[in-house]
Amino acid sequence: MVQIQRTEYSGPIPRADELAKYEAILPGAVERIIAMAEIQQKHIHSMETDNSARASELVKTERHKVWFGAGASWSVSIGAMGVALACVIYGQAKYAAAIAAGVVSLLGGLTWAARRQKSS
Repeated sequence: MVQIQRTEYSGPIPRADELAKYEAILPGAVERIIAMAEIQQKHIHSMETDNSARASELVKTERHKVWFGAGASWSVSIGAMGVALACVIYGQAKYAAAIAAGVVSLLGGLTWAARRQKSS
């Protein structure tokens, strides 16, 4: 009869009975293994902190981009409507209509894109 035994553990520190075997073979090994695990844990925590800070900065940057884009779109639209008004005043109604249609298309497209992005 053949018997197979399999033992598993996860994590940076072996089980206590395994640590005792390491210590018997190489005195001071347990202290080194635990120190290594502590250093690894500190590194993981520092990486998580760095990633959290980077993610927060990325969200802030994206928010600024969105607000800048929206502000620029509205500024261009208001300017174009001013030009359309000037066209009406100077008797160029067909140009005013074309400009106004372009502004409405621009704002409609931006609104549609914003709602689509917000829902996804």
